[in-house]
Amino acid sequence: MSGTRNSTILKPGQCAVVTQARAVNTTKKIAVLHRIAERLSPDVRYPEKALNEIIATFHPDTAAIRRHMIEYGILERDSGSVYWVSVNS
Repeated sequence: MSGTRNSTILKPGQCAVVTQARAVNTTKKIAVLHRIAERLSPDVRYPEKALNEIIATFHPDTAAIRRHMIEYGILERDSGSVYWVSVNS
């Protein structure tokens, strides 16, 4: 993956999810997003800033990861940028 502008190289222990317009195996992407969600408590509602801090330990593009987690039903959000783990995830 080195040398491509569509990949992000992360430190050991971090999960990489390709967030650019490159084709990615959806099953693998969802598995990584669920791995990130494991760090979240199902009973907590996270303000965007707090959620970003957790996501940033895995990937620097926190907005893209949040969008993917909403898209795949892993997270839900209200109109005030508060997020929580979906009961269906």
